[in-house]
Amino acid sequence: MINNDLIQSQLYQNVTLDCSILSRPLARIYWEKNGQIIDDSKMTSTQINQT
Repeated sequence: MINNDLIQSQLYQNVTLDCSILSRPLARIYWEKNGQIIDDSKMTSTQINQT
């Protein structure tokens, strides 16, 4: 978890956040905005690769 990171963009502009994780056991990954978990249905693209 990384705290105090601030990402700013122009109003109504898209923002792309990339996250690469390697964990055993599998990790639970989620994004938060203003302390609230962002609903997966509001994300346009989520890709999970397990090897």
